[in-house]
Amino acid sequence: MICLTCDIHHSSLKTGNQLLSPISEIQTAKFMHKMLTESKIKATYFISGKSFIDEWTDLKEICFNERIDLGGHNYYCFKPELYHRITNRILDSYNGHYSFQLWETKKTIHTPYANDKKSALSLIVSYKLQYSSYP
Repeated sequence: MICLTCDIHHSSLKTGNQLLSPISEIQTAKFMHKMLTESKIKATYFISGKSFIDEWTDLKEICFNERIDLGGHNYYCFKPELYHRITNRILDSYNGHYSFQLWETKKTIHTPYANDKKSALSLIVSYKLQYSSYP
């Protein structure tokens, strides 16, 4: 059994890896997605909530594939960094205070895709339930 996962972050995060790559993480995931489909391997992608706003056009192909499961990622990917460093020092949690984590989770869940009124999550869940091969 192969368990393949990856994080997909929004391009505006501008991590060191993103700055060194000529393509976005979502474009990389689409390339990987093509290889997985050809090899009939399933994967789980953990996608930042902000990606649904910033890069929905590229992201939707991944989201509607039955071989890809989606996992939750926080919305801003540990930004602002200063907040997370402080809470790590004070609360021993780089993720931040529980209330902040809850707010960010809800923001990810209710993020509208492509400025539509439906949330990206509700769209994907309804699609997956309709077309999934899972029992």
